[in-house]
Amino acid sequence: MSSTSVDNTPSTDTIRNERCPTCDGVTTQRITIEIRTGEAGDAVRRGTEKYSRGPYRVTECLRCERSAATRIDNR
Repeated sequence: MSSTSVDNTPSTDTIRNERCPTCDGVTTQRITIEIRTGEAGDAVRRGTEKYSRGPYRVTECLRCERSAATRIDNR
């Protein structure tokens, strides 16, 4: 996700127990919602990536520090 940048600070910060694929079990995770731009996998025209923004649910395992982001709208 090196081509992804965060436009602003997270709007939420919640701690929950969820499954971590790296730890192979349920662990404590920090959940945030972020607005991100320029996702390489998005279907945007070349040169318009900076205008392509969307909400992402970001999870960070507090045990192994693995982080994952999932777009949360149906684009």
